[in-house]
Order: sequence, then C-alpha cells, then structure tokens
Amino acid sequence: MARIALCIPGLSFNYVWVAHMLQLQAFLLGEGHTVAVAPGYTNNIYITRQIIFNTLMTDKNIDYVLWVDDDNVISIPTFVRLLDDLESRPEADAISAWYWLAGAVFEGVRPSVGTFTEDDKLRHLQIEDLQSKALLPIEWAGMGCVLMRRRALDLVGDRPFRPILRDGDETLGFDGDDIAFFHRFIDGGGVMYCDTQAHVPHLKLRAVSPPLQVPQESKKEIPEEVAA
Repeated sequence: MARIALCIPGLSFNYVWVAHMLQLQAFLLGEGHTVAVAPGYTNNIYITRQIIFNTLMTDKNIDYVLWVDDDNVISIPTFVRLLDDLESRPEADAISAWYWLAGAVFEGVRPSVGTFTEDDKLRHLQIEDLQSKALLPIEWAGMGCVLMRRRALDLVGDRPFRPILRDGDETLGFDGDDIAFFHRFIDGGGVMYCDTQAHVPHLKLRAVSPPLQVPQESKKEIPEEVAA
C-alpha cells in the first residue's frame, strides 16, 4: 500500500469541496493506504506552496503527492484514474487532471494544461485535444489537481515555487507559481501527461465553462450596464 500526501492550500473551503475530500480520504484509508495531510495558507501563494513543499521534503516515506486547490473538486473515480495512469506509465512523474480557467467576463475560457512555445510562452491544449480521450504529453498544468510521484519533488530543486522573472514580459513580468514549478520540473527532466477524461470542476462565483454569449473576437457592442 502507498503513502499519499494530500496538499491542500487554502483558507476557507466550500462544503462540496470538503465533502469530496473527506470521501477521498476515507476511501484511501479503506483501501489500506496511509494518508498524510499537508495544508497551508499565507497571503502569498508562492510562499504557501513552498511551505507545503518544505513539509513534504521532510517525509521520505511518501509515494504519491496530490495537489488539490481549494476551488477544485476531485472525486474518487477521478483520483483512481490518475493513480491508474501513473501505475500504467512508469516513465511518468506526474499526471494532471484538467479544468477550465476563466479569463475576463467576455474573454472566454481555456484549459488548465498545455505546453511551452519556443519563445517560452504558454500554449493551452485545445478542445479537440481534450475530446481525444487519451493521455496527452504536457509540460505545464495548473496545480489545482495534479498527482505526482515522490520522485517528482527531487527534480525541481529546493525552491521550485520561487517566481521566475520575465523582464521583457509586457504583462506581469513574472511567471505564476504553478508555471514556475513546471518550468523547473521540465528542466529537471520531468515527464507529465494530462488525462483528458479527468475533468474536475472549478468553483467560481460564475460558471467556468463554455460557451459564453459574446466571443472574444466579437465586434458587437456590449450594453453599458453589462460592461460596467
């Protein structure tokens, strides 16, 4: 049986999230696994994840690490899929589920997984990719629902969530916490797949799912009371 660490950063947790996490924990214990819980919260997600990482590195007996954000809901069947994927792919260091990322209100949504372009920008998987019902190789993922082998932590150095600055970037000028981690993961030789059949809900104040009524490229004028 395995020792599985549940990494659950966050301050407050939705009832639906709590119910699913308790069910998953009970299932794992019922299957004979050992469960370690690694929570954490600060007002800086880079620090929060690094503190959790530091805690993980003190436990040499961990076999698998599951990262689940406080607004992503993972079911027992989804976890079993991810674990089966890892066991069937010995070369894989991590398997990611996927969820929808929300942009601005009328910007549409994008999958939370993808690859890096030659100029080091993010390329998101497309909807047709997600409809393939396959394990697809990826290079980055949102940390909302990722299952890793313990060895993945050894590929990323001592400070995997340290921000990577992008002086030429016209937007923020630095990578997000999860992107910084997976840059170091790939540089360290990590191998990761996305299970396109492992979709997890992303709890937001508005529904994070397509389609939206006004496409991003639409020329239609938005009513003033909506635009406000």
